[in-house]
Amino acid sequence: MPIILHKEISSSAKLVVWEITEDFHKLSGQLHPLDLKEIGALLLENKKLETAATRLAVAHLVNSFGVNYEGLHKDDFGKPHIPNNKNIHISISHSYPFAGAIIDTVESTGIDIEMPGELIKRIKHKFLSDQELAFCGNDLELLTQAWCAKEVLYKIHGRTQLSFRNQLKVIIKSDEHIVGVIRIDGVQETYELRSTFLKGHCLVFKQ
Repeated sequence: MPIILHKEISSSAKLVVWEITEDFHKLSGQLHPLDLKEIGALLLENKKLETAATRLAVAHLVNSFGVNYEGLHKDDFGKPHIPNNKNIHISISHSYPFAGAIIDTVESTGIDIEMPGELIKRIKHKFLSDQELAFCGNDLELLTQAWCAKEVLYKIHGRTQLSFRNQLKVIIKSDEHIVGVIRIDGVQETYELRSTFLKGHCLVFKQ
């Protein structure tokens, strides 16, 4: 099992990151039948690999909490969950060759993996506030951290419609520490996020 990162965040939360080194045939033999059926309908090979590795990462985490994994489902907003189990909160992300998953048995959580690229520079004004733009400038690593952090906040909230620029705020304290804020209807929620780089990919998750 090519898990390159396994982190116990707290007594209720764990994450894993899987580095994909297998072909789909090898991964498919380990998948739950419901996951295999869904993934089999995908056309792109990399998409199949990423999705399969993500499902296996989730299964690994679910089993580590003593719960039987029975496939992954998504709600109308695309948020993943385990059927008939409201006590397990899941977030997933993938950016080839990495697939990550995080589980919290107490509260909503989030994870995001992204490879820094020029696209983030081109769209930075769409997801960053003026203050965040001034801080990040054209630094690709900072921009990618900010993007991943806002994706994590979006997933924590439940993948409903939010303005990345106006309702999600990130304060990058250091290479590893980010403070994230969700603002909705005058209510502000603050979260501690962690950041790291794995072989050039940015990983951000809820602490």
